[in-house]
Amino acid sequence: MYISGPVTVSYNPNNQFLSGDDGLDRFGDFRFSSDAAFPGTPTVNLSNGAILEHKTSFGGDADGMWSRLDMGELNIDNATFRRTGDRANGFVGGAGIFSSFNEHANAVKVITLTNGGRIDNDGQWWFGVSGSTAAGENPANTRAVMTINNGHLDLRGGDAYELDNDNLPLRADLAFIYDWKADADPTNDEFFAINFTGPGDITVQGDEAAPLDGDTSTGGGGIRVATNTAVSGPSNYGSDASIQRSYQDLWNMGILRANSKSGLTGDNFNTYFTTTNLPGQANYKLTSLLPSPPPSLKNKGDYNNDGVVNAADYVLWRKTMGSTTNLQADGNGSLNIDAADYIHWKYNYGAPPPGSGSDLTAAVPEPGTIMLMLVGLSTVWVFKRR
Repeated sequence: MYISGPVTVSYNPNNQFLSGDDGLDRFGDFRFSSDAAFPGTPTVNLSNGAILEHKTSFGGDADGMWSRLDMGELNIDNATFRRTGDRANGFVGGAGIFSSFNEHANAVKVITLTNGGRIDNDGQWWFGVSGSTAAGENPANTRAVMTINNGHLDLRGGDAYELDNDNLPLRADLAFIYDWKADADPTNDEFFAINFTGPGDITVQGDEAAPLDGDTSTGGGGIRVATNTAVSGPSNYGSDASIQRSYQDLWNMGILRANSKSGLTGDNFNTYFTTTNLPGQANYKLTSLLPSPPPSLKNKGDYNNDGVVNAADYVLWRKTMGSTTNLQADGNGSLNIDAADYIHWKYNYGAPPPGSGSDLTAAVPEPGTIMLMLVGLSTVWVFKRR
Protein backbone atom coordinates (compact mmCIF):
# COMPACT_ATOMS: atom_id res chain seq x y z
CA MET A 1 0.00 0.00 0.00
CA TYR A 2 1.44 3.37 -1.06
CA ILE A 3 -0.06 6.74 -0.10
CA SER A 4 2.06 9.70 -1.19
CA GLY A 5 1.55 13.42 -1.54
CA PRO A 6 -0.48 16.05 0.31
CA VAL A 7 -3.57 13.88 0.66
CA THR A 8 -5.64 12.60 3.58
CA VAL A 9 -7.11 9.10 3.45
CA SER A 10 -9.73 8.51 6.15
CA TYR A 11 -10.96 5.09 7.20
CA ASN A 12 -14.14 5.14 9.27
CA PRO A 13 -14.82 1.62 10.58
CA ASN A 14 -18.38 2.55 11.45
CA ASN A 15 -19.16 2.39 7.75
CA GLN A 16 -18.56 -1.36 7.86
CA PHE A 17 -21.94 -2.67 9.01
CA LEU A 18 -20.94 -6.05 10.35
CA SER A 19 -22.74 -7.78 13.19
CA GLY A 20 -20.76 -8.02 16.40
CA ASP A 21 -21.28 -10.15 19.48
CA ASP A 22 -24.19 -7.95 20.59
CA GLY A 23 -25.62 -7.58 17.08
CA LEU A 24 -24.94 -3.85 17.09
CA ASP A 25 -21.18 -3.32 16.97
CA ARG A 26 -19.51 -2.34 13.73
CA PHE A 27 -16.43 -4.54 13.69
CA GLY A 28 -14.80 -2.98 10.66
CA ASP A 29 -11.48 -2.38 12.35
CA PHE A 30 -8.36 -1.40 10.44
CA ARG A 31 -6.44 -4.69 10.18
CA PHE A 32 -3.39 -6.05 8.44
CA SER A 33 -1.96 -9.53 8.94
CA SER A 34 1.29 -11.13 7.88
CA ASP A 35 1.95 -14.57 6.47
CA ALA A 36 4.85 -16.79 7.51
CA ALA A 37 5.47 -17.76 3.87
CA PHE A 38 6.11 -14.17 2.81
CA PRO A 39 8.46 -12.41 5.28
CA GLY A 40 8.49 -8.63 5.25
CA THR A 41 4.99 -8.28 3.80
CA PRO A 42 2.53 -6.67 3.64
CA THR A 43 4.05 -3.19 3.60
CA VAL A 44 2.33 0.16 4.14
CA ASN A 45 4.23 3.24 2.95
CA LEU A 46 3.17 6.82 3.75
CA SER A 47 5.21 9.71 2.36
CA ASN A 48 5.37 13.32 1.14
CA GLY A 49 2.83 14.81 3.53
CA ALA A 50 0.26 12.03 3.32
CA ILE A 51 -2.11 11.41 6.23
CA LEU A 52 -3.76 8.06 6.91
CA GLU A 53 -6.34 8.26 9.68
CA HIS A 54 -8.45 5.64 11.41
CA LYS A 55 -11.53 7.10 13.07
CA THR A 56 -13.86 6.05 15.82
CA SER A 57 -16.91 8.27 15.55
CA PHE A 58 -20.49 8.26 16.75
CA GLY A 59 -22.03 4.81 16.32
CA GLY A 60 -18.86 2.82 16.93
CA ASP A 61 -17.81 0.87 19.99
CA ALA A 62 -17.83 2.89 23.20
CA ASP A 63 -14.24 1.80 23.88
CA GLY A 64 -13.17 2.66 20.34
CA MET A 65 -12.23 0.66 17.28
CA TRP A 66 -9.06 -1.42 17.58
CA SER A 67 -6.40 -1.30 14.86
CA ARG A 68 -4.44 -4.52 14.42
CA LEU A 69 -1.13 -3.40 12.96
CA ASP A 70 0.48 -6.68 11.93
CA MET A 71 1.93 -5.61 8.60
CA GLY A 72 5.52 -6.54 7.96
CA GLU A 73 6.44 -2.86 7.67
CA LEU A 74 4.77 0.48 8.27
CA ASN A 75 7.04 3.21 6.88
CA ILE A 76 6.03 6.79 7.73
CA ASP A 77 8.32 9.21 5.90
CA ASN A 78 7.31 12.90 6.16
CA ALA A 79 3.76 11.67 6.73
CA THR A 80 1.27 10.93 9.51
CA PHE A 81 -0.62 7.90 10.78
CA ARG A 82 -3.44 9.15 12.97
CA ARG A 83 -6.00 7.37 15.14
CA THR A 84 -8.83 9.50 16.48
CA GLY A 85 -11.90 9.29 18.68
CA ASP A 86 -15.08 11.35 19.02
CA ARG A 87 -14.90 12.49 22.63
CA ALA A 88 -17.72 15.00 22.25
CA ASN A 89 -20.05 12.04 21.72
CA GLY A 90 -18.36 9.73 24.23
CA PHE A 91 -16.20 7.63 21.89
CA VAL A 92 -12.43 7.15 22.15
CA GLY A 93 -9.84 5.89 19.71
CA GLY A 94 -9.53 2.35 21.11
CA ALA A 95 -6.27 0.40 20.87
CA GLY A 96 -3.59 0.55 18.22
CA ILE A 97 -2.07 -2.92 18.58
CA PHE A 98 1.42 -3.28 17.14
CA SER A 99 1.84 -7.07 17.01
CA SER A 100 -1.52 -8.63 17.72
CA PHE A 101 -3.23 -11.98 18.26
CA ASN A 102 -3.90 -14.66 15.63
CA GLU A 103 -0.47 -14.13 14.13
CA HIS A 104 2.15 -16.73 13.24
CA ALA A 105 5.19 -17.72 15.28
CA ASN A 106 8.47 -15.90 14.60
CA ALA A 107 6.60 -12.92 13.15
CA VAL A 108 8.72 -9.78 12.58
CA LYS A 109 7.09 -6.35 12.35
CA VAL A 110 8.71 -2.92 12.06
CA ILE A 111 7.52 0.68 12.06
CA THR A 112 9.83 3.49 10.93
CA LEU A 113 9.31 7.22 11.49
CA THR A 114 11.59 9.41 9.36
CA ASN A 115 11.80 12.99 8.01
CA GLY A 116 9.23 14.34 10.46
CA GLY A 117 7.01 11.27 10.22
CA ARG A 118 4.61 10.93 13.12
CA ILE A 119 2.04 8.77 14.84
CA ASP A 120 -0.76 10.66 16.60
CA ASN A 121 -2.85 8.30 18.71
CA ASP A 122 -5.98 9.28 20.63
CA GLY A 123 -6.31 5.96 22.39
CA GLN A 124 -3.93 3.33 23.71
CA TRP A 125 -0.83 2.06 21.92
CA TRP A 126 0.12 -1.53 22.68
CA PHE A 127 3.22 -3.52 21.84
CA GLY A 128 1.79 -7.04 22.07
CA VAL A 129 -1.49 -8.31 23.47
CA SER A 130 -2.72 -10.66 26.19
CA GLY A 131 -5.16 -13.50 25.56
CA SER A 132 -6.97 -16.24 27.44
CA THR A 133 -6.03 -18.84 24.81
CA ALA A 134 -2.93 -19.52 22.78
CA ALA A 135 -4.59 -18.05 19.67
CA GLY A 136 -5.35 -14.85 21.53
CA GLU A 137 -1.92 -14.12 22.94
CA ASN A 138 1.36 -13.04 21.39
CA PRO A 139 2.69 -15.66 19.01
CA ALA A 140 5.90 -17.42 20.03
CA ASN A 141 9.10 -15.46 19.32
CA THR A 142 7.27 -12.40 18.04
CA ARG A 143 9.39 -9.33 17.25
CA ALA A 144 8.06 -5.77 17.04
CA VAL A 145 10.45 -2.84 16.64
CA MET A 146 9.79 0.86 16.07
CA THR A 147 12.66 2.94 14.67
CA ILE A 148 12.62 6.73 15.06
CA ASN A 149 14.93 9.03 13.08
CA ASN A 150 13.49 12.55 13.06
CA GLY A 151 10.08 11.24 14.05
CA HIS A 152 7.38 11.95 16.60
CA LEU A 153 5.20 9.63 18.67
CA ASP A 154 2.30 11.49 20.33
CA LEU A 155 0.32 9.08 22.52
CA ARG A 156 -1.60 11.44 24.78
CA GLY A 157 -5.14 10.43 25.68
CA GLY A 158 -4.94 6.68 26.22
CA ASP A 159 -6.60 6.63 29.61
CA ALA A 160 -9.90 8.17 28.48
CA TYR A 161 -11.46 4.69 28.51
CA GLU A 162 -10.30 1.47 30.14
CA LEU A 163 -9.75 -1.24 27.54
CA ASP A 164 -10.10 -4.89 28.45
CA ASN A 165 -8.80 -7.68 26.27
CA ASP A 166 -9.35 -11.12 27.82
CA ASN A 167 -9.36 -9.95 31.43
CA LEU A 168 -6.39 -7.60 31.17
CA PRO A 169 -7.82 -4.15 32.01
CA LEU A 170 -5.57 -1.47 30.54
CA ARG A 171 -5.56 2.26 31.11
CA ALA A 172 -2.36 3.58 29.60
CA ASP A 173 -1.02 5.64 26.70
CA LEU A 174 1.80 3.18 25.97
CA ALA A 175 1.87 -0.46 27.07
CA PHE A 176 4.28 -3.34 26.50
CA ILE A 177 2.41 -6.61 27.04
CA TYR A 178 4.31 -9.85 27.43
CA ASP A 179 2.20 -12.96 27.05
CA TRP A 180 0.89 -15.40 29.57
CA LYS A 181 2.84 -18.45 28.37
CA ALA A 182 0.04 -20.56 26.94
CA ASP A 183 2.80 -21.73 24.60
CA ALA A 184 4.52 -23.32 27.64
CA ASP A 185 7.67 -21.24 27.13
CA PRO A 186 9.35 -20.72 30.53
CA THR A 187 10.49 -17.18 29.65
CA ASN A 188 9.08 -14.23 27.75
CA ASP A 189 9.92 -14.85 24.11
CA GLU A 190 8.71 -11.50 22.74
CA PHE A 191 11.14 -8.80 21.66
CA PHE A 192 9.73 -5.27 21.82
CA ALA A 193 11.84 -2.15 21.26
CA ILE A 194 11.70 1.52 20.33
CA ASN A 195 15.07 2.31 18.78
CA PHE A 196 16.16 5.88 18.10
CA THR A 197 18.72 6.34 15.33
CA GLY A 198 18.43 10.13 15.15
CA PRO A 199 16.39 12.98 16.63
CA GLY A 200 12.77 12.56 17.67
CA ASP A 201 10.47 12.38 20.64
CA ILE A 202 7.73 10.46 22.47
CA THR A 203 4.99 12.14 24.51
CA VAL A 204 2.52 10.47 26.88
CA GLN A 205 0.00 11.92 29.31
CA GLY A 206 -0.72 11.51 33.00
CA ASP A 207 -4.01 10.54 34.60
CA GLU A 208 -7.08 11.94 32.93
CA ALA A 209 -9.16 13.75 35.52
CA ALA A 210 -12.51 12.61 34.16
CA PRO A 211 -12.20 9.55 31.90
CA LEU A 212 -15.21 8.88 29.72
CA ASP A 213 -16.01 5.58 31.43
CA GLY A 214 -15.72 7.12 34.90
CA ASP A 215 -13.46 4.32 36.14
CA THR A 216 -10.00 5.08 37.50
CA SER A 217 -9.48 1.85 39.44
CA THR A 218 -6.42 0.63 37.50
CA GLY A 219 -4.57 3.93 37.43
CA GLY A 220 -4.31 5.97 34.28
CA GLY A 221 -2.18 7.43 31.58
CA GLY A 222 1.53 7.06 31.04
CA ILE A 223 3.50 3.87 30.45
CA ARG A 224 2.82 0.31 31.62
CA VAL A 225 4.67 -2.99 31.30
CA ALA A 226 2.48 -6.08 31.78
CA THR A 227 3.89 -9.57 32.15
CA ASN A 228 3.28 -12.92 33.80
CA THR A 229 5.85 -15.69 33.66
CA ALA A 230 5.24 -17.42 36.99
CA VAL A 231 1.98 -19.22 36.27
CA SER A 232 -0.31 -19.86 33.35
CA GLY A 233 -2.93 -17.14 32.94
CA PRO A 234 -3.43 -13.75 31.32
CA SER A 235 -0.69 -11.13 31.58
CA ASN A 236 -1.11 -8.66 34.39
CA TYR A 237 0.51 -5.63 35.90
CA GLY A 238 1.15 -7.21 39.28
CA SER A 239 2.62 -4.50 41.50
CA ASP A 240 2.81 -2.21 38.45
CA ALA A 241 -0.97 -1.68 38.39
CA SER A 242 -0.70 1.86 39.72
CA ILE A 243 2.97 2.61 38.98
CA GLN A 244 3.90 5.03 36.21
CA ARG A 245 6.85 3.56 34.35
CA SER A 246 9.54 6.02 33.30
CA TYR A 247 11.53 6.25 30.10
CA GLN A 248 14.56 5.38 32.23
CA ASP A 249 12.78 2.16 33.23
CA LEU A 250 12.26 1.26 29.58
CA TRP A 251 15.95 1.98 28.93
CA ASN A 252 17.01 -0.29 31.79
CA MET A 253 14.75 -3.08 30.45
CA GLY A 254 16.20 -2.81 26.94
CA ILE A 255 12.85 -1.69 25.50
CA LEU A 256 14.03 1.87 24.79
CA ARG A 257 17.24 2.00 22.75
CA ALA A 258 19.58 4.41 20.97
CA ASN A 259 21.42 2.99 17.97
CA SER A 260 20.59 -0.44 19.48
CA LYS A 261 22.29 0.47 22.80
CA SER A 262 20.39 0.43 26.10
CA GLY A 263 20.80 -0.08 29.80
CA LEU A 264 21.36 -3.77 29.06
CA THR A 265 24.60 -2.85 27.28
CA GLY A 266 25.73 -0.70 30.21
CA ASP A 267 25.14 2.61 28.45
CA ASN A 268 23.97 5.80 30.16
CA PHE A 269 20.42 6.99 29.45
CA ASN A 270 21.42 10.66 29.85
CA THR A 271 23.94 10.40 27.04
CA TYR A 272 21.14 9.89 24.54
CA PHE A 273 17.94 11.40 25.96
CA THR A 274 16.41 14.20 27.99
CA THR A 275 12.96 14.19 29.58
CA THR A 276 10.37 16.86 30.27
CA ASN A 277 8.09 16.52 33.33
CA LEU A 278 7.76 13.32 35.35
CA PRO A 279 5.95 9.97 34.95
CA GLY A 280 2.25 10.49 35.53
CA GLN A 281 2.34 14.20 34.77
CA ALA A 282 0.83 15.88 31.74
CA ASN A 283 3.01 15.96 28.62
CA TYR A 284 5.65 13.57 29.91
CA LYS A 285 8.11 13.76 27.02
CA LEU A 286 11.26 11.96 25.88
CA THR A 287 13.57 13.81 23.48
CA SER A 288 16.44 12.15 21.63
CA LEU A 289 19.85 13.85 21.66
CA LEU A 290 21.10 11.85 18.70
CA PRO A 291 22.06 13.89 15.62
CA SER A 292 20.67 13.09 12.20
CA PRO A 293 22.78 10.33 10.64
CA PRO A 294 24.46 10.95 7.27
CA PRO A 295 22.56 9.93 4.11
CA SER A 296 22.63 6.20 3.60
CA LEU A 297 21.23 3.49 1.38
CA LYS A 298 21.17 0.96 4.19
CA ASN A 299 17.40 0.60 4.05
CA LYS A 300 17.81 -0.02 0.33
CA GLY A 301 20.32 -2.81 0.83
CA ASP A 302 23.69 -1.01 0.85
CA TYR A 303 24.97 -2.94 3.82
CA ASN A 304 28.69 -2.25 3.41
CA ASN A 305 28.03 1.49 2.98
CA ASP A 306 29.99 1.88 -0.26
CA GLY A 307 27.23 3.85 -1.99
CA VAL A 308 25.88 1.08 -4.22
CA VAL A 309 23.68 -1.96 -3.72
CA ASN A 310 25.50 -4.94 -5.19
CA ALA A 311 26.60 -8.54 -4.64
CA ALA A 312 28.97 -7.57 -1.82
CA ASP A 313 25.97 -6.47 0.25
CA TYR A 314 24.29 -9.83 -0.34
CA VAL A 315 27.42 -11.61 0.91
CA LEU A 316 27.41 -9.49 4.08
CA TRP A 317 23.72 -10.22 4.66
CA ARG A 318 24.25 -13.96 4.20
CA LYS A 319 27.24 -14.08 6.56
CA THR A 320 25.41 -12.24 9.36
CA MET A 321 22.00 -13.88 8.96
CA GLY A 322 20.38 -14.29 12.40
CA SER A 323 22.71 -11.89 14.20
CA THR A 324 21.42 -9.43 16.80
CA THR A 325 24.83 -7.85 17.40
CA ASN A 326 26.30 -7.24 13.93
CA LEU A 327 23.53 -5.13 12.40
CA GLN A 328 25.27 -3.86 9.27
CA ALA A 329 22.74 -5.70 7.10
CA ASP A 330 19.66 -4.69 9.11
CA GLY A 331 17.78 -3.03 6.27
CA ASN A 332 14.33 -3.10 7.85
CA GLY A 333 15.41 -1.96 11.32
CA SER A 334 14.22 -5.04 13.23
CA LEU A 335 17.50 -5.21 15.21
CA ASN A 336 17.98 -8.68 13.79
CA ILE A 337 19.33 -9.89 10.45
CA ASP A 338 16.45 -11.72 8.80
CA ALA A 339 14.74 -12.56 5.50
CA ALA A 340 13.16 -9.11 5.24
CA ASP A 341 16.66 -7.60 4.97
CA TYR A 342 17.25 -9.76 1.91
CA ILE A 343 14.09 -8.26 0.40
CA HIS A 344 15.44 -4.73 0.88
CA TRP A 345 18.60 -5.76 -0.93
CA LYS A 346 16.90 -7.69 -3.72
CA TYR A 347 14.54 -4.95 -4.86
CA ASN A 348 17.18 -2.25 -4.90
CA TYR A 349 20.08 -4.11 -6.48
CA GLY A 350 22.19 -1.62 -8.40
CA ALA A 351 20.79 1.45 -6.60
CA PRO A 352 23.02 4.55 -7.02
CA PRO A 353 24.13 6.93 -4.26
CA PRO A 354 21.51 9.16 -2.58
CA GLY A 355 20.67 12.32 -4.50
CA SER A 356 21.55 10.93 -7.92
CA GLY A 357 17.94 11.26 -9.05
CA SER A 358 17.76 7.65 -10.20
CA ASP A 359 14.95 5.27 -9.33
CA LEU A 360 15.90 3.19 -6.31
CA THR A 361 13.12 0.65 -6.60
CA ALA A 362 13.87 -1.22 -9.82
CA ALA A 363 14.08 -4.97 -9.29
CA VAL A 364 16.78 -7.06 -10.92
CA PRO A 365 17.55 -10.77 -10.72
CA GLU A 366 19.16 -11.92 -7.49
CA PRO A 367 21.82 -14.63 -7.22
CA GLY A 368 20.53 -17.90 -8.61
CA THR A 369 21.21 -19.75 -5.38
CA ILE A 370 18.21 -18.10 -3.72
CA MET A 371 14.67 -17.84 -5.03
CA LEU A 372 12.10 -15.96 -2.98
CA MET A 373 8.72 -14.94 -4.28
CA LEU A 374 7.20 -11.99 -2.46
CA VAL A 375 3.52 -11.33 -2.27
CA GLY A 376 1.88 -8.56 -0.21
CA LEU A 377 -1.01 -9.99 1.73
CA SER A 378 -3.69 -8.19 3.68
CA THR A 379 -5.98 -10.44 5.69
CA VAL A 380 -9.13 -9.13 7.32
CA TRP A 381 -10.18 -10.99 10.44
CA VAL A 382 -13.88 -10.98 11.13
CA PHE A 383 -13.92 -10.78 14.88
CA LYS A 384 -12.45 -8.71 17.65
CA ARG A 385 -11.45 -10.20 20.99
CA ARG A 386 -12.84 -8.43 24.04
